[in-house]
Amino acid sequence: MIMKIISELEKRSSEIKKSISKYGNSAQHNFELFLNYNKNNEECIFLDAGNQRGVMAYKKEKSWKIFTDPLCKESEMLEIIIEAIEFILNDHKAKKIIMEDMSEDLRKKIVDFSKGKKFKVLKPSYSLFWPVIDLNDFSEEMSGKKWKRFRNIKNNFFRENKVVFKEVKEINTKDIKDLLERWKENRINNDRVHFVQYLKFTESSFKGLDLFRAMEVNGQIRSIYGGWKIPNSNSYYSFLGIHDYTLKDLGEISYLDELAVAKKMGIELLDLGGIEKEHLGFKLKFHPSKIYRTDTFSIMSH
Repeated sequence: MIMKIISELEKRSSEIKKSISKYGNSAQHNFELFLNYNKNNEECIFLDAGNQRGVMAYKKEKSWKIFTDPLCKESEMLEIIIEAIEFILNDHKAKKIIMEDMSEDLRKKIVDFSKGKKFKVLKPSYSLFWPVIDLNDFSEEMSGKKWKRFRNIKNNFFRENKVVFKEVKEINTKDIKDLLERWKENRINNDRVHFVQYLKFTESSFKGLDLFRAMEVNGQIRSIYGGWKIPNSNSYYSFLGIHDYTLKDLGEISYLDELAVAKKMGIELLDLGGIEKEHLGFKLKFHPSKIYRTDTFSIMSH
């Protein structure tokens, strides 16, 4: 197999979107996220493995980054990712590749394959844990003992505040940017966030999202959320969840609305997104049915 580099992604977007549509299998397999995820002058690169298979990557001089699992059949994942690694190290003389948000299983296969090879797989620099909610277990009424706490939170919040939900066309970009700044300033967690990527999505009016809602509370935009359907599944990825921490239970109310709207869209599983283990507490409140893990690690040439 000979890999080809596709740059100028906007001009070749239809090819890459076809690949994502055919083989997309994870939360981050989204074309607009791929375009918006680069930072520090990284160039977006699609490594074309033929037959609509490929790898999303970024390049900055001799430093490369491969972003999440490859686009291919599950049975071909190891073959395609090794091809990409060897192509970058051998043909492009890179010294290091950061493997970002790889599924735990794929990382283990890469480690096993690397024994005796010309590259070394380092231990993960960090891992993220991704809670998934089964929406068959959730209803907007939140009946039953399990959801009683959230019923009370919702009733109190709507009784004490004037709440209006708005679509993207109904809100001002400046209001969203102001919210992002307040969020950045007020948050206390030191978990990994994608502030630059959120700004890019704001500039494009959240192109690439299948769902976006803003929550206006007492006349001011206090929260936004949004995400997209995960290809080839009946799952949805909650990519964006921002609020300004100014009101009690604001984050909970925003998430509950997203669960309700996603369920009306026919979604069965809702992926709450990856976060470090020590910061999982908030997302665990929503009774996830499972949690999976991704790893970020580096590969060095010998």
